[in-house]
Amino acid sequence: MAPGNTDEVRAIEGKTVTKIPEFEEVQMSSLWADQTVGAAELSKIAPLLRAHNIRLIGIGLEETGYQEFLDAKYFDGDIYLDPKHEQYQALGYKKYNLCSIWCVICCNADTRKVATEGRKNNIKNNWKGNGFQAGGTLIIEKGGQRVILSSKMQGLADHLENSKILQALNIDENQPIPDIKHAITTQP
Repeated sequence: MAPGNTDEVRAIEGKTVTKIPEFEEVQMSSLWADQTVGAAELSKIAPLLRAHNIRLIGIGLEETGYQEFLDAKYFDGDIYLDPKHEQYQALGYKKYNLCSIWCVICCNADTRKVATEGRKNNIKNNWKGNGFQAGGTLIIEKGGQRVILSSKMQGLADHLENSKILQALNIDENQPIPDIKHAITTQP
């Protein structure tokens, strides 16, 4: 985990993504124009982040499976698609091939552990779509002038601990979470 540099912002700011479920194309820079933005698996701390005016976005690769993802409420934020993989490529996120992914799935204990935990928590995998692209966590300060945190997945089971995200944002993880469900509106 490390602070990023503005090169990451510049690499993606002019690119577009598609907002789900509206299928409206938006420019990446509009996502952080008015609020600090975090993109990761942050649903467990979403209310705390919203209390600090931090907008959660997730960027997927394709339409395949997005409705199941929304219906199951796997992510408590705004969802966008990057079907051309422009953001992933610009940020240098790792892409597996058939051979390398097979090795990771079969031989990596962390990957098997995450898969087992997912099954225990009733998180289903439909095995559809692009399973070869790794992602990461990128937190961009309001206005896009600074990357607060940048973390790229090195393996399929990698994820950034919520405590590290809160630490980078200077938020006390033991702070009570106010009920502000309707206090913060999301931007297009």
